[in-house]
Amino acid sequence: MKSIIFFVATITAVLAAPYYPALQVYSNGAVAPVETPEVQHEKAKHFAAHAERAHGVAPVAVYAAPHAYGYHVPVIHNGVPVDTPEVQHARAAHFAALAKAGGAAHYDTYSYGDDGSYKPDQNGY
Repeated sequence: MKSIIFFVATITAVLAAPYYPALQVYSNGAVAPVETPEVQHEKAKHFAAHAERAHGVAPVAVYAAPHAYGYHVPVIHNGVPVDTPEVQHARAAHFAALAKAGGAAHYDTYSYGDDGSYKPDQNGY
């Protein structure tokens, strides 16, 4: 009987797992021991003190000052602001004058009547 008790006690001592604190697996794959409750409590107090200090007084009025927002500017499809009516009229007048000036005959001294098209009868080869 003594040998059975000794055998059971020996097996129990051998199979008893040593105590290791729980391990925490982080999202990046790191494995670290879980902090003790005392450390967790002190960290919570520390972060609460930071939050209280940071949010005690707002440095600027965020929503209470709607005058800080800019005026609405109408934009075209690619995000460029639309020209004012005066600018639109001036551009239209400019392009009309440009089209009128471009409609006149243009003499180019370098072309000598060659329009650049392929004409085998005038090629001379």
